[in-house]
Amino acid sequence: MNLKLLALILKFHAAQVRVDNREDGKPDPQIEHLFRVLHKVLSPAPHWPESLLMVRANALPVVVDVTLGHDLLEDTSVEEDELKEVVHPYALEAIHALTRKNNKDAPTYQEYIEKQVAPHPVAALVKLADLEDNMATAKESLKIRYAKSRDYLLNYWRDKVITPVDSSLEDKQKIVGLDK
Repeated sequence: MNLKLLALILKFHAAQVRVDNREDGKPDPQIEHLFRVLHKVLSPAPHWPESLLMVRANALPVVVDVTLGHDLLEDTSVEEDELKEVVHPYALEAIHALTRKNNKDAPTYQEYIEKQVAPHPVAALVKLADLEDNMATAKESLKIRYAKSRDYLLNYWRDKVITPVDSSLEDKQKIVGLDK
């Protein structure tokens, strides 16, 4: 486990609470959400596409880092340089793909899913777990949005082909054979 990333996550997320997204109105500690999403990534659902399961198998250390760090840039004041020091460049790229901009020029949520998240294999995998965790307790209006996004990701990746990485390669985190 990346202990430097874990320290950064604890620094920025330990006291954070997510509000206004649960149907029961209860606050949701951010750190618990991150570990629930990690559990989902480590125990994938049978309905997940084979292509995303292959991404998980080929790049598990990167996937774990992205899962734990997926909300850092979007929901905290972490500096990108701090994050850059503790994660692989590919993990940082995936975290960027998962970071939704909240400004007047930001795309809609569905555009964010389709254009920013879906094309990135690790981001798509982590977002799928994130959406499924959020759906478990979300308000009905959010469940509809999350379900639409989950279904889009499942369909997008259902027919993609990911080839296993040759274990003799020096960089075992490289994902090859992505059929775009």
